[in-house]
Amino acid sequence: MEKKVYLLYTGNAWLNTSSLQLLAGCTTTDRAVELAVEHAKDGEEPLEDESIEELYSQRQTYGRDENYLICETELDELD
Repeated sequence: MEKKVYLLYTGNAWLNTSSLQLLAGCTTTDRAVELAVEHAKDGEEPLEDESIEELYSQRQTYGRDENYLICETELDELD
């Protein structure tokens, strides 16, 4: 049985690879979005409804100084 994990990252406005910082590994996309909302609330730029919708539909936010990215991967598997 394959297990998936959803990695929540934060990064700069362009989500450059060098700017990405891993915030959490999550069991669901919903939990990753919840943690992104919580993290943003503690910062200078809380997530608005539009950004939350982007996380659900595109798995990333756009047009912010600090953006969020959710990557899905399988545990204990090689591609």
